Amino acid sequence: MRRILSLIVLACFVVAAPATPEFFSEKPYAEAKAFAAEHDKLFFVKGTAEWCGPCKQMDRTTFKDEGVVKWLTAHAVSVSVDVDKLPKIARELGIRAMPTVILFKGDEELGRVVGYRDGRALLAWLKKPASDPPPATRTIRPTTEPVKGAANAPPGIRARLTDARAMTRRGEHEKATEEFVWLWRHMLEHDPDMHGVRLSFMASDMRALAGKSEHAEAAFRALRDETERHLVEGPRTFDGLFDWLTLNIRVLGDNKPVLAWIERVEKRPTATKTFSRVRHHIDDMLIKEGRWDILG
Repeated sequence: MRRILSLIVLACFVVAAPATPEFFSEKPYAEAKAFAAEHDKLFFVKGTAEWCGPCKQMDRTTFKDEGVVKWLTAHAVSVSVDVDKLPKIARELGIRAMPTVILFKGDEELGRVVGYRDGRALLAWLKKPASDPPPATRTIRPTTEPVKGAANAPPGIRARLTDARAMTRRGEHEKATEEFVWLWRHMLEHDPDMHGVRLSFMASDMRALAGKSEHAEAAFRALRDETERHLVEGPRTFDGLFDWLTLNIRVLGDNKPVLAWIERVEKRPTATKTFSRVRHHIDDMLIKEGRWDILG
């Protein structure tokens, strides 16, 4: 009976899971792009994936924001590109981290942002590139051009991440560990737009390495413990908390510290606000652990 009830709860949750917002076009990518050009509208692209927590969060909040919906409906044709289902288009657009949103006028790229944005921030961003003249160099990349990673990432950072992955494949685990630790600590100093890559793709790379190397696992645990000390000693920031959650859940696969943290936080008056800020980082873990009370 308990199993049946669990399945019913899960089914209800799945039904309630956010779908693609209604104002996004159901036309295929090429048709939607042509339709935008024909009707003299901007072309708005959302790069997403089914497993992307921040993408789900934006669907639940940002893309239900009245101002965002009204502006995009009036000024643009919007499409959603699932990077796993449409990999060729994702490569053409240079999407390497999710969520990525890109605004085009014809073939001219007016701008892009990587990572979660709330409704107010996204609307402010939409209005700015739409009113500015497009940079001459920002155009859609042809599918034959090699994609070089996250938009505008410095070549040195891309190269180091590629090297770290290659070292893992070659079995050079200690060298790979050293590179990943350096990247975790310093990547955002060189390019803040790599934030999404760091907390998703690179975290998965680190998890794979930790599964092959006790040395790597120990180094990544040390990173987690160092991050936790900084949170305890202060100043406390949500970016630091996001790092700690990612190191526990995505890199080490260690949910116990996060569950203990949740038990402490849920007793505080600010619990609802805190959980709403970190929801996209912990959703999958909460489902796995059966914490339906927090999922709502």
